[in-house]
Amino acid sequence: MDDDEELILDDEGRRVRRRKRRRRDVEAIDDSVDVTCPWCFETMPLYVDPSSDGDLVQDCDVCCHPWAIAVSRGPNGELEVYVDRAQ
Repeated sequence: MDDDEELILDDEGRRVRRRKRRRRDVEAIDDSVDVTCPWCFETMPLYVDPSSDGDLVQDCDVCCHPWAIAVSRGPNGELEVYVDRAQ
């Protein structure tokens, strides 16, 4: 068993190995930020895949206009998102 695994009991009482959740894994679940649409100015949550980094394009859930989204991570892993109008 390596350092990333732990032994637990399953529903039937058998010992099974499970990968430990690291702090980064837990934080990654909540990678979301409230953004304002640059077209219709509605504010809504934007959920970002924990492995995403760089430029993305997504349509607004309200007005369906395209967004140009820039996703980056700060020095401590904090999520940084910039939204602008896309063509």
